[in-house]
Amino acid sequence: MCYMPEKQTLSVQLSVYVSEPLRLDRYLALLLGVSRVQVKSMIQLGHVVCNDKQGRPSQLVSGKDAISLTLVSESAISSE
Repeated sequence: MCYMPEKQTLSVQLSVYVSEPLRLDRYLALLLGVSRVQVKSMIQLGHVVCNDKQGRPSQLVSGKDAISLTLVSESAISSE
């Protein structure tokens, strides 16, 4: 029996709802319940797009912005 990682992806479209502009990394960290470091890594890997452009951690987002997020996870599968 051999275990091999299988990548699973989930693409999500988000509309921003905030009372005042927030940094993209802070907004996603609050929304997803993860650290800003984890969000920064996702952004640097190209998994975050804001208004059809590659996101930047320090980018300010507000109510007019649309975010596309691709979540990638690896799960072990067994091969017999």
